[in-house]
Amino acid sequence: MIPKIDEKQIAIKLNDHLIGSLDTLARNGELNRNHLMLSFVNIWLSVLEEARMRGLFYIANLMRVRETQMQATPAYEHEFTESRLPEKPFPLKFNESTIQGIDGLACVNHISRHLLLKTMIIVGIEELEKLTDRKPYQFAAIENELHKLFTQIMEKGFKAFKAFIK
Repeated sequence: MIPKIDEKQIAIKLNDHLIGSLDTLARNGELNRNHLMLSFVNIWLSVLEEARMRGLFYIANLMRVRETQMQATPAYEHEFTESRLPEKPFPLKFNESTIQGIDGLACVNHISRHLLLKTMIIVGIEELEKLTDRKPYQFAAIENELHKLFTQIMEKGFKAFKAFIK
């Protein structure tokens, strides 16, 4: 499939475990994998547009992982280097203005564009699994709830930042 003139592809690498979770969630929501990944990214972009400090995205999500692990619940470990598990690339199409926004968010968070998008997708997978309990769902019915959950992650990050600077 040829992308539109103003669209470019960005490949996101995921391991087999994440791909399996993504495929199950997509099937349960009667979506295709790419649509679900793009939905996670778009919700995150909306949340970050409203966030007080967009530069806390990655830190807030690292805190989310630690909080989840403290509850004895598994959470994907974010990596600062390449994963040791084999990963497969999945291309996502974005228009030029969205790519510029993504690049800006990656820059302000001091992470790569790939890590920003991968984190958005991983958090989306984990939160959707919790929200739906891996059962069938209608994405339109839970999209607002995902937006609220992502907003809460950013709010917790902002509160932690404010407590830190005191």
